[in-house]
Order: sequence, then structure tokens, then C-alpha cells
Amino acid sequence: MVKRYSFLAVFLFILDIALGIYLTSQYLMPSVTTKHRLDTMSVAEWIGAEIPSGTDAFTLKQGENPTGDFLSVTGADASSSLIQHNDPASNVPEKAVDGDLSTSWQEDGEDGPGIGEWICYSFGEGTRVESIVMHLGVWSEANGTVYYYLDNRPKTLLIDAGDRHFSVEIPDEKQAWTIVFDEPLQEDAIIFTIADVYAGSSYDDTGISELAFYGRNG
Repeated sequence: MVKRYSFLAVFLFILDIALGIYLTSQYLMPSVTTKHRLDTMSVAEWIGAEIPSGTDAFTLKQGENPTGDFLSVTGADASSSLIQHNDPASNVPEKAVDGDLSTSWQEDGEDGPGIGEWICYSFGEGTRVESIVMHLGVWSEANGTVYYYLDNRPKTLLIDAGDRHFSVEIPDEKQAWTIVFDEPLQEDAIIFTIADVYAGSSYDDTGISELAFYGRNG
């Protein structure tokens, strides 16, 4: 009887792992292979060294004001992702590009607000990114609970696209913000790094609900 129970327990354990891997694979895009700037410098050094000027300039606009056509993302990666409700795909970076404001990427780094945590998205060859519409923070609501002010919201994002680097400070308002670049980004991957946050009232996780990219395909 003991041997039977042990075999059944092992079988169910393996089945549970296999099911989790399968369900996660349904949500995940290919990971992005790219070198992150924070491999060689701290967040403070990044901010001090990379002040946008010349062609590395942008305009931050209130609301959804993109230029160009909507661009599909081909790959996604993150330094960490928070797992909730035993669902490994609950807050993966793909959740921030699924067009659904009730889902989000949330970091799960070491204790703290997620300074230095990052997400990265890739595009098809020859893609020119002209603008990005951002819904920052956690926009989901459940049973009358609004999570936006309960969780941290990004205050300063570092944007890294090849040899072009930007530091963007966003007001703490629950609305869309659009970054319009003076010159389109033409790298195959863009990295967003959390450099500073607005503190949440209840949780110390930082989230991004949606990023939408616009420009021209190659």
C-alpha cells in the first residue's frame, strides 16, 4: 500500500510540473538575447552618463498620441517576474504587450521596489520605432479593489536601444503617456529599466500594465 501511494504521488508531482511548463509555454514569446547596459554600470552611473541630447531626444506627451503604425513584438524577456496564484505566467513580460490593461508585468527582484529590474522586447529586422504608448503601474481591479496606488509605479525609466539611451521621468497620474522620439529607434531590441518609483501604499512590487510600439516595419 505504501509503495502504491508513493508511486501515485510521484506520478502526480511529475504531471503537475509538466502541466505547468505547458501552460507557461502558451503565453511566452521567444526570449531576447541582448546585452544589458547594467551589466557594466550601476543605475546611478547610467542616469548620470546618459542624458538625452542631440538625436537622442524625445517628447513625452499626455494621453495616447502615437506616430506610425502599430508594431508587433516578436520576443520578450525580463530580469524577473512575479508569480501569483501558483501561475508561472501570471506576470511575465508578455502581459505588458497583450493589449489588456487588466494584466501586467510585475518584477520580482530582491526585497525592495525593483530598482534595476528590467523588461526587454524585440522586433523584426529593419523595424523603426517612432513612439511608445505606456500605461505604467498596475491597472487591474478586482472586487472593488483598485491596485494602481497599492503597488509601486515607475517614476523614472531608462530606455536602452543599442547605442541610444534615454532617461524618462513620468508624472504619477493614472493615464497613458506617449514617448515620441525625434529620430526613430532602429535596433532590434529595446530595454526598459526601473530607475525610480512612486511608492505603493500596500505592496512593494513595481508593475507595467501595457507598452504599445508604433512606427514602420522593415
